[in-house]
Amino acid sequence: ASLLLFAGTMCYVGLARQQRWVYIGLPLLLAWTGAFLWLDRVLFLAAIPLYALIGITNMSSGLAFWSRRTQFPRTDHIVVGVAFMVWGLHKMDDVVIHRYENLALFDAVLSETLSMVLAVGLIILAQRRQSAIAEQATRRAQVSEANLQATEARFRDLIDNSVLGVIIHRDNAIVYANPAAARLFGYSTAMELASQAGLAALAAPEEMPRLRGYVRAQRKGQVAPEHYEFRGRTLQGTTLWLENTVRQIVWEGEAAEQATLYDITEKKRWEDELRAQERLLQTVIDAI
Repeated sequence: ASLLLFAGTMCYVGLARQQRWVYIGLPLLLAWTGAFLWLDRVLFLAAIPLYALIGITNMSSGLAFWSRRTQFPRTDHIVVGVAFMVWGLHKMDDVVIHRYENLALFDAVLSETLSMVLAVGLIILAQRRQSAIAEQATRRAQVSEANLQATEARFRDLIDNSVLGVIIHRDNAIVYANPAAARLFGYSTAMELASQAGLAALAAPEEMPRLRGYVRAQRKGQVAPEHYEFRGRTLQGTTLWLENTVRQIVWEGEAAEQATLYDITEKKRWEDELRAQERLLQTVIDAI
């Protein structure tokens, strides 16, 4: 029992790696105890090393409690440590005291008292440690929640004031849109844009098969482009070219997709004009 208490103490104070000898000592101690009881349970010389081992083990547990208090209340560990050391000292002289009838009652009362003190102390210590761990976990969770809320607030402020259109959607339903996205698609407010039926209202009809294919591929974990161009459609029915950058995020505790949109209509018009001029120049060259 003393060896098992010592093993538990080492686990409690974080020195479990230094108790390998316990697993070797326990069967040896059981063999010694069995031989001791089989030969003669009152054999004085056989009892001395047995009780000495018990005493040393208990004192070692007491010293561990005394010196390894970690972040938990100091007084509790000192009380349990002192009780362990007193119990160890008592066990070391128990073999002598127990042989005298006039001290046998005192010996029994002292042993029971020390056992009860240790039992109650260990229970209180375990409960207070669990309470301290629970309080630490609660504080960490509160700090994490506060940090998460602060991060989300900064993120919202960033995208609310962004010049790029940002739309966050889940299962093709828009859950957030910033003012820039509303202006991009011709809506007066971001809330008005977010209340639309879904992404289908923002893309040209001929683009929907391709965009739906990207979404299906992402859901299946297949390779899908994260940066592409498509033709969008404004509330007034005007077609515009958009450059879209897609990334997976967590929005309000659930997985979602963020689309960052940039209007490249003018860029496309310039490209068309440049290609027309190149064709005209090539025609002139061919004619010459």
